[in-house]
Amino acid sequence: MDAVHAIVDTSAQPFLGELNAAVQAEAARLNRQVHLIAECDQNIRTVQPRARGGYGFGARWNMTCIEATPFENEKALSLRRWNGNDEIVAVFNFGKEEARVTISEGQSSGGAGWQKVLNSRDQCWGGTGPALPEYLPCGPDHRTLIEPLSVALYDSGTRGKT
Repeated sequence: MDAVHAIVDTSAQPFLGELNAAVQAEAARLNRQVHLIAECDQNIRTVQPRARGGYGFGARWNMTCIEATPFENEKALSLRRWNGNDEIVAVFNFGKEEARVTISEGQSSGGAGWQKVLNSRDQCWGGTGPALPEYLPCGPDHRTLIEPLSVALYDSGTRGKT
């Protein structure tokens, strides 16, 4: 959810907490996991559990450390998010054809690459199985192929760590 820091709600049952509770109840009914993410760099309350007066969101993020790269001809988008030495890149293919996208080296690569965290085409998500590599080597610009109507998430969390 975008700009939650701009929502002023001093009521006993704040809207954001009620919204998250309703989303979680529906997710439980459907036997799914859902995590709301708040775009907010000021309010820790968004991620505190509801039992402790928070809204219970799964995470929060800060827009100042994010880069979006559209691939209009491919109907694809990559989002890169970083905080210190940790980075993630999410690649979305909105088209009905495979898309070839470029994943940049990143701010803090140190020569290491990207480790796959999620591929929406994996069998656990109802897909046909892994077509994406588990690991992408780092380079000035790394091109990879992403399947139609899918999303992939890569992490640099192991960079600089021993």
